[in-house]
Amino acid sequence: MLEHPGLCFDVSTSKEALVMGECRVDEKNAPPVESPEEMVGRFQAELMTALPCWKERLVSEPAELAKLEREVHAAFSRGADLLVVGLLAVSMKGKSFEESCERSRRGFAYPLERGRQRQVRVRLLGGLLIWITSLYCPPRSRGRRLTDEKVPGLHVELKQFGFGKGCTPGLLLGLRLFEPESAR
Repeated sequence: MLEHPGLCFDVSTSKEALVMGECRVDEKNAPPVESPEEMVGRFQAELMTALPCWKERLVSEPAELAKLEREVHAAFSRGADLLVVGLLAVSMKGKSFEESCERSRRGFAYPLERGRQRQVRVRLLGGLLIWITSLYCPPRSRGRRLTDEKVPGLHVELKQFGFGKGCTPGLLLGLRLFEPESAR
């Protein structure tokens, strides 16, 4: 059953060696994702495991097609998310991505500290949770602030893709479509 993909934002800083731009699926201590091909293979294995059961269920209970159809769509939604994670993992390994991250950090609206690595939990369009290791740069403090206004920092890698509030841009757009017009 596919649950409603709500917003989430979970940040952790574990003591294990984190590598910038690593993506992990299903749990934050899972092995890092290496490629889209790896994720497609994983999805294919999941499908091959589910397929005999789906066939048997439809043969024995044809009236349950609607329920089975939703399960198949949920499985393919997960497959799409797995492919996206593989694509993210590969795109974050290049030198040009590193340079783009550094330009974003240096050109931010206000001065930022050098930063530290954090694992950030992100929900994808299909509902899959992933953990991305990102450089978090808090705002540089310049003495005492005159207001109590909390100024946000920057998760550098996430900014490159337009992530926000622990979600991918596709999920954010989907959630906006369900907002009442007055809330926009």
